[in-house]
Amino acid sequence: AKRKYLPMLLTTFTALALAALVPGMSAFSLTRAPVFGSRLSSLGAHTKGLLFDCDGVIIETESIHLLAYNEAWKRNGLVNPETKEDVFWSVEYYDMLQNKVGGGKNKMRYFFDETSGGVWPTVGSGPAPATDDEKTALVDKLQDMKTEIYQDMVKSEAEARPGLLNLLDQALNDPTCAVGVCSAATKSAVETVLSCALGGERSS
Repeated sequence: AKRKYLPMLLTTFTALALAALVPGMSAFSLTRAPVFGSRLSSLGAHTKGLLFDCDGVIIETESIHLLAYNEAWKRNGLVNPETKEDVFWSVEYYDMLQNKVGGGKNKMRYFFDETSGGVWPTVGSGPAPATDDEKTALVDKLQDMKTEIYQDMVKSEAEARPGLLNLLDQALNDPTCAVGVCSAATKSAVETVLSCALGGERSS
């Protein structure tokens, strides 16, 4: 059984290095003694670590993210002013984004600046954003709404992937093992996944 999970095991030092060095990465400790991110205190008795990504590892969330993005576009009435088509991301396009662009806001900017050729959408009955400040404000608004939609969907659909809770419980019951989660998702989105999929006792 240990060999099966060996690729997922990292030393505490490696886990800390990843959390500290990867831009935009959030880190959460699942151990009673804080180990990751800004809450780093002391390695103490930890001699090994188990580090999880969130999306696709703890629960399968990619399809939920895509549904949340498209629902955010729909609620804001995003329309390409040149083609007059509603903004919509297909499964194939989102798969490409996932492999090419990290972070929700960066994905939006890539879509509007690159895929749409710099054509930003109109919002409802209003005009398309013209200045950098207006574009940033729109992206921030869309990301906030998408996150809220995503969290609501996760609360009703979240289920830990097979075998994960057993592995996690073994690690949490080992006083020499630090356990944490790193993700490029927003902090609130990750906390929702941890609470719903792992339960409050494991994620506190």
